[in-house]
Amino acid sequence: MLIVALCRPADDCVVVEVGGELDAFNCGLLAETLGQATARGTGAVIVDMERVDYFSAAGLHCLEHAAEEAAAARRPLHLVCAPGGAVQRVLLAAGMGARWPVHADVERAKRACAAAAAALG
Repeated sequence: MLIVALCRPADDCVVVEVGGELDAFNCGLLAETLGQATARGTGAVIVDMERVDYFSAAGLHCLEHAAEEAAAARRPLHLVCAPGGAVQRVLLAAGMGARWPVHADVERAKRACAAAAAALG
């Protein structure tokens, strides 16, 4: 079962929390929520995937599409995933480990987003 929630919306970032199993059968829910996140606020979109137990190639494609939409809206996409967890293993296996900024927890992701925004002026 996949659980997706749009949380903590603010002007500087939007956090999408994801938990459970992400595969071809349910990645549409994540895609829809990521689209809503991109439409809200003006800052980064943080995808918290710490509680994802299973992450398929379909989930990876969903993130790629969301990153393209976020980039078109001039909004960076940041990932939060457990070190050595399902998401990180798939990212590394697919050679996508450096595709997006990856953080160990949401607070670190928020700080990185704030620092990047401050550097831009």
